[in-house]
Order: sequence, then C-alpha cells, then structure tokens
Amino acid sequence: GQIIAVANRRRLMVWNNGGDAPFARISHERKIVSVDISTDGSRALVADNGGQIALFAIFQQSISRIEPEHMHWHAHPANAAKLAADGSHAFTAGAEGVLVVWQLIGGERDFLPRLGAACVAMDTAMDTKRVALLLADGTIRVVDPFSLSTVVSIRRATPAHDTVHTPSGLFWDQSRSALVSCGASGAMQWFSHATNEYQMAVSVVPRNAISSTNANPPPVRTLELAAFSKSGKTMITVDGLSSTATVSGEYRLRFWELRGGKYHVVTQSTLPAASKPIGIDFAPEGNQVMF
Repeated sequence: GQIIAVANRRRLMVWNNGGDAPFARISHERKIVSVDISTDGSRALVADNGGQIALFAIFQQSISRIEPEHMHWHAHPANAAKLAADGSHAFTAGAEGVLVVWQLIGGERDFLPRLGAACVAMDTAMDTKRVALLLADGTIRVVDPFSLSTVVSIRRATPAHDTVHTPSGLFWDQSRSALVSCGASGAMQWFSHATNEYQMAVSVVPRNAISSTNANPPPVRTLELAAFSKSGKTMITVDGLSSTATVSGEYRLRFWELRGGKYHVVTQSTLPAASKPIGIDFAPEGNQVMF
C-alpha cells in the first residue's frame, strides 16, 4: 500500500508514497487505459488501447517487465484490469464482453464469455473470490473467477447511462460490504449482493430534465470519478461539464462526509488541471487524495 502509479498516455510513473519525484518511469508502446498495483506493492498490471496486457515487477528503486512481456487476447482496449490480492492471477475485460482470467504462473488463461455487454469497470473483493463487473448496459455481474460462473446479476434501479454517457465506475465499499456503481448521469447506488438488496443512493449531480430546440444544447455536469476512505466515512467525487470539460476550471472536486446514514458535502474546490482527470483515490494512510 505504499506505491503510487500514474499513467500519462504511454508513460507509467511510479512513486513511493510521500516521495517528491517518481523513482521509476516506463515508456509503453501504446496508450495505457488501465493500471492496477498488487496489494503488497510488488507488481503493476498495465492494459493498453491495443488490448495488450503487461506485467511489471516493482523494486525499491526500479521497475522491470516480467516475462512474458505481453499477454494479448483482447482485440479492443482492455478497459478494466485487476490483479488478485495474492498476485497469482490477473483479470481483464473490455468491449468483447468477456472476462479473461490470466494465470500469472504458467501463463494459462480461462474465459467467462457472453457477459451481455462491453465491460466498463471492474473491482475485486479483498479475498479475490469475487469479481464485480459493470457493463455498458448498466448491469452489474458478480462472478466467481475460478469456477467461471455468475454469482448474481444486478440490474440498477435507475439507468447507469443516458443518451450520451456510459456508466463510469464500480468498486467495493469494504466498510459496508457493498458494491457501489457510478453513472455519468450523477447517480451512485449501493447494493449488497449477499442480501440482494439496495442499501442507499446518492445523487451527486442533481439534474432536472429539460427540453430544447437548440441544435447545440448547453453542457451538463456529469459524475466522472469517485472514491472512499478506508473507513467509508469520507467520499470524494469529481464532476465536470460534459462538452467543455477540457480546460482549467471545468472540473470540481467535492468531499462528502457520512452523517446519520447519508453523505453530505462538506467542502469543494476546482481542480487545478488543464486536462481531464482519469483517476482518483485516497493514499493508504487516508490523509491525502491523489488524482
């Protein structure tokens, strides 16, 4: 939990948490679309827009590829990539609607096909016995990656997408033992797959439907990113204007606090960035935010 990795187009940079500068930089052949770090900080998994997967070993002051240099099955960008907690397996999915389970020792792979739609996001439970997949049609599938079977298929109570935007995120809220799905339209929903019930919902970017005859309707705010502190008591979100969020000042960072079973905004600020942020998370100690 002391390693921070940042992908910038084709470059991967790795920091020790609290370090002033990255101790390692890797130039990749293609644009990186997904990165994951193992629990012990010893490995990094990188997926690119050509569908290739690369595995790296992280040392104290360096990083190097692990053979085989590339694992390739996807014909399209591997939008979601995760490492198992014990580092024995990797899980990837993308536009093909197939979950690929890679055995990192031995190099074999297994497949769970016909998910029903392209995979937008993925997260794993702490014990890696369950993998959750958010699909482009708004469905969430919780699967057993080792028996290659679906445990439960969840249809969101409200659509995860609108006419323009696809679902934007999925992760486990470990403090509640629940899955949280994020829709670009601004809605977040908590679902317990163990009890098969919705726990709560938060409208991060409230929106009223409007009609317009304007050929160029005004931009609307959309939910881009979200993350939780380890305790679950603090949530951070990033929202932006859909059509003009490419310049400084268009993205908003908000901090939420859990009180009385509901999240309330406690502070917000404009992100000092001139381009779209692609990831956000709390540092392991929980007292810093990285984006």
